[in-house]
Amino acid sequence: MTQHRYEQLIVHRGQLNHSWEQQLANDYDISDLDHEEIRRTIKEGVDQNRISVEVLNYDIEHILIKLKLLRNGHLINAAVVLYANDVEPNYSRCMIRMARFRGTDKLGDFIDNQRVYGNAFQLIRAALDFAQRHLPIASYFKPDKMQRTDQPAVPGLALREALINAISHRAYSNGATSISMAIYDDRLELWNVGELPQNLKIEDLKKRHDSYPRNETIATVFYKRSWVEGWGTGTVRMVGYCQQNETPEPEFEEYSGGFAVVFRFKEPMHTSEQMINIPLKLTTRQNEIINILEKTSPLTANEISQQLSNPPALRTLRDDLANLKKAGKIHSEGHARTARWFIVV
Repeated sequence: MTQHRYEQLIVHRGQLNHSWEQQLANDYDISDLDHEEIRRTIKEGVDQNRISVEVLNYDIEHILIKLKLLRNGHLINAAVVLYANDVEPNYSRCMIRMARFRGTDKLGDFIDNQRVYGNAFQLIRAALDFAQRHLPIASYFKPDKMQRTDQPAVPGLALREALINAISHRAYSNGATSISMAIYDDRLELWNVGELPQNLKIEDLKKRHDSYPRNETIATVFYKRSWVEGWGTGTVRMVGYCQQNETPEPEFEEYSGGFAVVFRFKEPMHTSEQMINIPLKLTTRQNEIINILEKTSPLTANEISQQLSNPPALRTLRDDLANLKKAGKIHSEGHARTARWFIVV
């Protein structure tokens, strides 16, 4: 049997007292969380009447208790997934891989390839930004209306719903995999590890069904923020958003021990053999890397890391360097891990 099925049986027999999200977070405390994002959650929850107004005046510790993210003075894993300022290296599973492939399979060239580590809200924003940069929007006029209608290839709300589902239902105990979003010429596929609960089938997802979140505490925070309804309507809402957008309904699949949502485009995109130059929106760290190299270069990745105010894992830094090189901001000499980096003049 699959590892997922094995874990289901153990939980069903009561041999595990807590899921992964309920386990205590190692080496994290309240100061390691994004307090502004926590307060945004409360404000949006109050605005939607899902959180009591008096919580606006709570300090961060009591807000976390209210959200059930703090137990006996200790953060649980769900708190890190939702709000950590820095998830590496202990929570490197909090990552999304995003790629734009040329063609209709992974054998085509990469037009863009990114890997982002972060808390749940950072991952959602990064994925929506990536999709917005790569997905076309068709504009047209309906015969009976004077206003222009914009039709995105994938409705933003449908994609956000799919991302929230991936984060809420992911099998985090499997730390070797991440959420992945692949954009092809004809579709967008979002995959996360963790199969459907035993009492749910693929065919149930386009009709009303009960909700069985694998990570109930994480899902509840999204509900309190009014980003989801919490009644097993997520997949149904995705279908509705696509119908309103007059684009194909999403398809749901299970493979490789995980669950996928496939958004097919009304019309396929066409990519030429010429590589598309994607403008890079620089992060704070990428801007700092450029400033360092403007003062002293060439430098190796290790030397750059030593000068960063908040150095990430070297793997993440090398991703930043590769993206800056792709954008034409910097260049390198040498090979792989020994490469030396300098500013393009």
